Amino acid sequence: MFSLCYFRQVVVIRNDIILLMKNIRLFNFISYFKELYFYTPIYTLFLLQGDMSLSILVLAGSIYSIAVFLSEVPTGIFADIYGQKASLIIGYLIEVFSVFILIIQPNALTFLILYFIRGVGSSFISGTEEALIYESAQHTKDKDYKKIYSRFLSNGQFGFVFATAVAGVTYAYYGKESFVPLILASTFCFFVVSVVSLFLDDYKVIKFDKSKGSEMFIIIKESYKLIKSNRIIKAVVIVGIATLSGEYFIQDVYQPYFETNNISHFWFGAALSLGTLLNGLALRRISSLEKKITIPTIIFWINIILGILYLGLATFISPLFLVGIYITMNGLFDLQQPILSDYINKETKTDIRATVLSGASFLRRLVQIFITFILAYTLSKHGIQQSLLIQGLYLILGGVLSYLVLISIKRLK
Repeated sequence: MFSLCYFRQVVVIRNDIILLMKNIRLFNFISYFKELYFYTPIYTLFLLQGDMSLSILVLAGSIYSIAVFLSEVPTGIFADIYGQKASLIIGYLIEVFSVFILIIQPNALTFLILYFIRGVGSSFISGTEEALIYESAQHTKDKDYKKIYSRFLSNGQFGFVFATAVAGVTYAYYGKESFVPLILASTFCFFVVSVVSLFLDDYKVIKFDKSKGSEMFIIIKESYKLIKSNRIIKAVVIVGIATLSGEYFIQDVYQPYFETNNISHFWFGAALSLGTLLNGLALRRISSLEKKITIPTIIFWINIILGILYLGLATFISPLFLVGIYITMNGLFDLQQPILSDYINKETKTDIRATVLSGASFLRRLVQIFITFILAYTLSKHGIQQSLLIQGLYLILGGVLSYLVLISIKRLK
């Protein structure tokens, strides 16, 4: 009897390992397809055709951040209780719905409402992808989460490169007639992601002792306690707040900024594609860079350089310089993410992982809402260039602060 029970236990464990290794392969596919945003180079121009202004588009970014802020922790708790798979499917389907509806009703009110809904959908995905990838990575041969997560991010960037390149060429040839087909193509790709996510497998988390209270109460209590008491997690959260890159802001305004400076429509997609390709290649190398340079130094230089590039984008008027700066900026976005994510995951227990990751993101979003409102106000009153200057100075100061915070922790030096 003992041998039979032992054999069954081994079979169950082996099957779980196989399923989780399958997750990694599926996530490599998902990461590519979910970044096929064919509409990115033309999205702002499509919206500006109607009754929307550029300040409305930036304001939508604030509403998006508010939605994520309000739903970040509840959706993290949902994932920890009901499973990461269910959370991801809901998030992917919300993205399909919200983008498709905008084609039918492309007006300011619908746009703002849908951006709020998209923010909620993003919360179902935020933290949950990282949590499930981390658990799955622990059952691979080398258990190298940073390498696996970097590959996940870089695959997405390569998908984004393909999509924006196709979009740029399509827009150059067909102009405004290409807007709706490109948006529909993006919607279809996200629907494919939703279908593929049905084949993911959840990690079997430890059940809570219900005599201590409800699962939701225990998850909130333990997550809050960990974030408050763990020095490394607190440091990572501070760094995340201090180095908000303004990526969503620049993607909203670069198209009209390029038009104002007489840059060819070809570069609307080509510059974004080249920058994203550079980013995808850099993400593949960032984990190995950590072996040669300290973490505080890596974080410092990424953000100092980004800050200087923002200042350059606001200062130069030469099309050649503007395109070159924009390409380089896109190459640097999110390079620190695999490193920071790995440190939070290492300090977190399996059964509260999604909630802790969502909690860290929740705090970043709180600050991002405030910054986005400042950028939107500056944009409406003083123009794009002043907004770029503010974002650049923020990153330079944030890079310095992050370095000082990280060197104060011996394990991160």
